[in-house]
Amino acid sequence: MAVPTRPTKGSTGTTSYASDTIIYAAELEDESVALFNAFTDLDDSNIKAAADIASTKIGDYSASAAEQKTVTDPGSGGSLSAATTINGELERLRFAIERLAIGMDGSTHAKRNAGAGNLDCSWMEYPARPENLALNGSFDLKQSAVTTAAPDEWALVGDPVSLTLGTTDVSEGVGNMCTIVTNAATEGMKKTFTEIKASTRYLVSVRAKAATGKTARMVTVGANAASGFRDITLDTTSTSFVTLKAIVESDSTPTAIVVSLLGVENPSTVTFDHFSFQECSKEVSAPSTRSFNKRTVVSTLKTFNAASFVTTGLSTDVAAPYSGMRFEVTGVINIFSSNNVTYVSIFEDAVEKFRTVINPSTSAIASVFVRYVNAAPTVGVTYTYDVKVHVVSGSAVMNYDVATSAPNSSLDVSVI
Repeated sequence: MAVPTRPTKGSTGTTSYASDTIIYAAELEDESVALFNAFTDLDDSNIKAAADIASTKIGDYSASAAEQKTVTDPGSGGSLSAATTINGELERLRFAIERLAIGMDGSTHAKRNAGAGNLDCSWMEYPARPENLALNGSFDLKQSAVTTAAPDEWALVGDPVSLTLGTTDVSEGVGNMCTIVTNAATEGMKKTFTEIKASTRYLVSVRAKAATGKTARMVTVGANAASGFRDITLDTTSTSFVTLKAIVESDSTPTAIVVSLLGVENPSTVTFDHFSFQECSKEVSAPSTRSFNKRTVVSTLKTFNAASFVTTGLSTDVAAPYSGMRFEVTGVINIFSSNNVTYVSIFEDAVEKFRTVINPSTSAIASVFVRYVNAAPTVGVTYTYDVKVHVVSGSAVMNYDVATSAPNSSLDVSVI
């Protein structure tokens, strides 16, 4: 309503009463009605701009769990969903907070109590820190040529027919996906997380799809059974990639949490990509990195004559500080060879692990690349890596023309 006004009085012709005049019942009734309406029909037009209304006098929008979790997607710059009420504004703010906190929308699942199934998490959950604790979560590495072997850093569940890495769908960007073919129910692969914090929540997610009529599953074991974020089982029958995601909480020990990616039926074909396991934290502290690199460079000229393997001077020692890490050893050796066969190899603790053979038809300078991966180094054990050269006949020279045509020779060991 508009700003309320006092009615005109018949005895005075104004909105006010006057002395020594008769107050008629109708005038008094009109005045009372106007006063009543002013207090019972308030709106924006009759509240002063300077009014300081206490927030405790404004209605809530979290009276129930369902109401508290209500969110609305505000859309994007190209297609906005505008709020027309304060409740709508709160819903859109919650949506934005949710994306900042857990990185996903409210269809994230966790078991909250013993009697409940998978329930939605919401914008109130702890923020997920950005470090992905899952090594080889995008399935970029499988050194074994055996089709039944799991990708590096993963273990088998059951006895799948094959676990094959292939270029991922265009919807997933670049990199690999892992397709699992099974011949028994609930087979696939798993990853065990032992280096986790006690009583801490973790966001677990994976992109998954299944062949027509089949089911891809993500399941956890080891979460705190007394918490609101206990073990979960999530399924999809979608033939295109969807996200399976959950928040689980470790117990006070903490017990290792095992995450399995499975095909449900017998037989089945399922595919996974972009697996992640991220800590959710109340504290906004930057996570420490566990990866590092050690580099050795040799810039001096060195001549190799026909003999067994001789060290190049490219050597380093390294130890894994945590379980689940791997060493990626790469060397680049710039070498001049005169029409002879030359071996360039990586040695681990005096044992040859990788060899490249060069056999130029004419005298030439070559940049030789060698690479070896130790997928499961023992924690605390120091490993020594060397690059050695064996000239079968004649001679070869390392760093022959470093100043003009080739860089220094180098050895890198990345601990990841």
